[in-house]
Amino acid sequence: MPGEELAGPLPRTGKLVYPWIGFDVLEDAFDERKNQDQIERTEDVLLGFRAGVRLGYASEALGSDRNAWMFSGYVQDGMDLRPGSRCS
Repeated sequence: MPGEELAGPLPRTGKLVYPWIGFDVLEDAFDERKNQDQIERTEDVLLGFRAGVRLGYASEALGSDRNAWMFSGYVQDGMDLRPGSRCS
């Protein structure tokens, strides 16, 4: 509502500049489908395992507003749920 106080301080805006190194793993398990996303083209759909990690270090020397370690990662696995299909 206009005129009301905020519930807390707003998060600060920041600047993080960092190089990173990463590693990805991808299982070669794709299915070729026609018109999957209705674009009238053949599409490759990943049905296998995929994972990755990235690690970086944001440094004030590179222009960041603070020093900080940066980490991200993901894991996913695909499966075909269409009736009559083989699950991988």
